[in-house]
Amino acid sequence: MALGIGKKILGGFVFAVTLFTISALYGASQLPSLSQNEGQNILLLTIGVVVLVLSVGVWLSWHITTRLQVVLNGLKAFDEGLLNHKISADSDDELGQLMDLLATIMASQRKVTQAMAQIASGDLGRTLGVKNQQDQLSSSLNQLVNTLNDTAQQATFIASGNYEVDIQPRSQNDSLGLALQNMTKTLRDASQVIESIAEGDLTLAVEIKGQQDVLARSINRMVAKLRETSSAIEARGWINAGNTQLVERIQGELTTQAIATSALDQICLYTSVQIGTFYLYDQQQEQFNLLQSHGVNDCHKTFNKGQGFIGQAVQGRKVMMLNQLPENYLTVTTSLGQVSPSHVIVVPLVFNDVVSGVMELAGLNQFTEATITLLEQQAISIAAAIQVSQARETTAVLLQETQAQAQKLQQQQQALQTTNEVLEEKQASLANSKDEIEIKA
Repeated sequence: MALGIGKKILGGFVFAVTLFTISALYGASQLPSLSQNEGQNILLLTIGVVVLVLSVGVWLSWHITTRLQVVLNGLKAFDEGLLNHKISADSDDELGQLMDLLATIMASQRKVTQAMAQIASGDLGRTLGVKNQQDQLSSSLNQLVNTLNDTAQQATFIASGNYEVDIQPRSQNDSLGLALQNMTKTLRDASQVIESIAEGDLTLAVEIKGQQDVLARSINRMVAKLRETSSAIEARGWINAGNTQLVERIQGELTTQAIATSALDQICLYTSVQIGTFYLYDQQQEQFNLLQSHGVNDCHKTFNKGQGFIGQAVQGRKVMMLNQLPENYLTVTTSLGQVSPSHVIVVPLVFNDVVSGVMELAGLNQFTEATITLLEQQAISIAAAIQVSQARETTAVLLQETQAQAQKLQQQQQALQTTNEVLEEKQASLANSKDEIEIKA
């Protein structure tokens, strides 16, 4: 490119000299009065001028071409990324200023490249001096360094477990800042949920950001599992406490009436049931007789084995429920008004495959799995207590009968002994009478 410019400059000089020579020769030929010596002098002068002009043209062409070549080589090196290429201005003219400007640009670019290399190696401690308000390259690079420093600081906070500090995105297009902000918020939410778990609060959950949010999904699954486990432990504790309280109420030498009263009152109070009835099974009559009621007065006194819904539950020896009872099916009267329970559960009292009775409970709320499990377990305890009580009562009756028979036998033995004594006295008297008769004779 520079060589082409030199050729054009030299060609221009040659063309100008050629025109000058032709003009000079033509002018000389138009002057017939010139002598031969004068003509030769003009010719020599013309040739000298031509040589001088050509020499100047050649030197100027070489000088411009050489300096332009330096600029061209510098631009090629800059384009190829060879920023260590040296350019030295050799004058203060326009080309020298151009060369000096190119050298300044390459030096500035070298600084930018060095700064970028440091950034790429993780060194974020270098910034560039901003030349003026229009120096967008240095300003942008410094802003990049500041952003990366903020990012590194935020990453350090996150690595140390500090999720309270938020990075502020520089704009809506700051993808890195927005991503770090979202990541920090996610980790902060996760830490808050985990802290709540540690304190026993299992009500919180981490917001799921997307389909790939494995952390939030895993924590939420963990919370759900812990909630299930906690609920199961709480239910078992509630069931065990209920069983303990019931056993304390029905243990000892109680009558069946006392067992029914204590058991029904304890169950209704513990399970928040509003209505309850307790029926005892009469094996001889094969019917259930009302032994105790809670919260209701008007109820059936007896019902036969296999009769109605209660009879079905007893025959199947399993707990049965009725939900969503019609209004006014049952009513609970308080000082403020009346309410109608909508859920009923029937609990057969069975122990060792022997039916001792049945309980029917009615409440406003549906019976939970924990309540059903509790009632199933308590039914066994109540049935066992009733059977023990009935056996004790039977034993007491038999003992009374035995004692009565023994007393009667003792009385009979005493009467027999008295009779024997009377007979012995009579025999003795007869013997004495006989002896007296023999003596008289």
